[in-house]
Amino acid sequence: CGDCLVCVDVCPANAFTDEAFRPEDAREVRFDASKCNEYLQAMKETTGHRICGLCLKECPYGKRVDR
Repeated sequence: CGDCLVCVDVCPANAFTDEAFRPEDAREVRFDASKCNEYLQAMKETTGHRICGLCLKECPYGKRVDR
């Protein structure tokens, strides 16, 4: 992730902590899953679906690179 903050900026639940990614750190250092879950539950109550995924959609590291 380096200096990339795309997931932090796009997250409607503010579930990311702004901590730089380090493979040795626990997920909780960078991501608050309870905030994400609360947002998804509110979405379900509003729309009938637990859906978001903006962090995954916008992540440049998860994008396919055509060669």
